[in-house]
Amino acid sequence: MRSNPLPSVRSGRHFVIGFGKTACTMVEAVLAQLPKRSSVSVMVVTNFENVRDLDASIVLGFGHPIPVENGSREGRTVLHLQLSACNVDHELCLIFCGRSFLLPAPLPGITLADNRTS
Repeated sequence: MRSNPLPSVRSGRHFVIGFGKTACTMVEAVLAQLPKRSSVSVMVVTNFENVRDLDASIVLGFGHPIPVENGSREGRTVLHLQLSACNVDHELCLIFCGRSFLLPAPLPGITLADNRTS
């Protein structure tokens, strides 16, 4: 990021969303590199064990590797943040690792209990 920094946003915001066990650390690194006086919205989704306070950030803890009900319910919070972005905003999504049950979103006909046993 030092050699290719995030651009300044004149009239929009930076959206930074981090997922995974190391999401807090990844988001901190990005926030340290943002241009001064940037407008930023930050959401971090991590497992319960890695939740910690981050300045001006929403940090959500969910079950991993076993999905829990709040992960499914709060997935809408993440989607709402992403949908609030417009064409003058910049969004950066940081994902640590691969498949995760931090934000399960079962398809119709599949329950969260089905996900827990698969």
